Amino acid sequence: MLESSPEVLMIRILEEVVTRCGWLVLELKKSSMQAEDKSEAIGQHFSLKADRESQRLGLDFFKDMCPEEKIIAEESVSAESIPPDCIVFDPLDGTTNFFNGIDDFGVTATQFRNGQPSASATFFPKRNLLVTAVRGQGCCLGPHDVDQRIKKIPWHGKMDKTEIGTDIGSWTISQGTLDTVIKPIAEKFNILSSMAAVEGGRRVLFGLTGAYFNLGIAKIWDAAGMALAIEEAGGVVCAPDGGPMVWNTLHCDWIMAINSELAEVVLEHSRNWKRRT
Repeated sequence: MLESSPEVLMIRILEEVVTRCGWLVLELKKSSMQAEDKSEAIGQHFSLKADRESQRLGLDFFKDMCPEEKIIAEESVSAESIPPDCIVFDPLDGTTNFFNGIDDFGVTATQFRNGQPSASATFFPKRNLLVTAVRGQGCCLGPHDVDQRIKKIPWHGKMDKTEIGTDIGSWTISQGTLDTVIKPIAEKFNILSSMAAVEGGRRVLFGLTGAYFNLGIAKIWDAAGMALAIEEAGGVVCAPDGGPMVWNTLHCDWIMAINSELAEVVLEHSRNWKRRT
């Protein structure tokens, strides 16, 4: 059992939020699936009743359990600048998958302290899978006070037979990602599009893909939870230029990989990529 540090007390709150919201999302899948388009200029983005109801439940729970925390959530208006101490919350990551009957979606929440992810929980309701992580205390499958740790990410070790994950849509063209990064990687590796950041991270964490990157479209709540889990499991998470992640803006670009060699597969090309405004 872990000691009751502030991080551990917070992870229990995060676990409760993402699992409660995940089961709600799954229940709502049986009912209304009417999509409401978002106003973003790029990307095929929309929300569902499940997004909004999950967020309402999560925010109510956070308000009751930790009212002093600043919550940055996807389905609400959020500032471009992210405070160093806050919680980022995605009530349904993988809405497109959810809408189309694909099981690759989840709910994720991450606490930040001093500008870095310190505790996170991500729940995949169709898989009944909870992934938790606490900075310096490891990554677990299930509640963080149960010893089901991922001590090393499994991988077959064959560089020429791995897959590289990303998300592919209209933004890959408008942001120049297709020509600069995806095409040259596809000359050597198969590309797998997950259309959900939590799913892309899960595939790396389980050694199913060698690396997963997202450039030009995603937000901080998409990446933070699984980024912390991968780091605590011994993997690599970095910015597209190879430097450390800087978690102070809403927009977020990243590379997650099993190891530094696989991260370099993407970095060889992403170092030449620049976000377009």
